[in-house]
Amino acid sequence: MVAGFTPLATAPKKDWAFFPRAVTVSGQSLAYQLLLTQVTQFILWCKDHLLAENDPDDLKRQLESHLTRFSEQSDPPLFSSIVINIETKTTQAESGIPLTIKLMPAAAFLQNRRPIELRLDW
Repeated sequence: MVAGFTPLATAPKKDWAFFPRAVTVSGQSLAYQLLLTQVTQFILWCKDHLLAENDPDDLKRQLESHLTRFSEQSDPPLFSSIVINIETKTTQAESGIPLTIKLMPAAAFLQNRRPIELRLDW
């Protein structure tokens, strides 16, 4: 594998660029890495702004709503499905609310549709 720098040329004040070989050093697509970065940043924003004291069902509804709006800001939407599972078996007081977020990127956004799965304590 050859790694290096991709020359970037874009018009002033434009938010697009063209990468003829959009592959990262790890071999994954640049589009997937950028999407993963955006999702992670948004989830961390939600974690800072949605209270852990919320009822788990309320938290699930709020996260689904926020992620749906986040996805719909893109045209076409970023995700074809958003699934949030909350485990209620563990004690919430010890480590927070354990949850799993599964996102399926839309086919129009990523040709290689690998799901994104995040597990964390809220």
